[in-house]
Amino acid sequence: MIKNKLYTAQAKATGGRKGTISTENKAFELTLEMSTKGKGTTNPEQLFAAGYAACFESTLHVIAESQGIEIGDTSVNGLVDFGTAHDGGYEIAARLEVSF
Repeated sequence: MIKNKLYTAQAKATGGRKGTISTENKAFELTLEMSTKGKGTTNPEQLFAAGYAACFESTLHVIAESQGIEIGDTSVNGLVDFGTAHDGGYEIAARLEVSF
């Protein structure tokens, strides 16, 4: 449980994987697609990968700075796998590749 909540992000999805998503502050609205064949389209897994990578990289820099460590330029590649499970359901897995 969060001791002192600093921020709550909010986004709304309508129509599932073939719908739209938007943030409550109207910073963006995107149309989702099942795949990414069309230019300018995205899917939920890409958004999850991007958000996870950005949050991790920011945290990495905050921690390094708090410890007095200079880590220089970094990049984080977020990868999200979506597929079928052995039990017939679906699974999602996330991983990060960090470069210094």
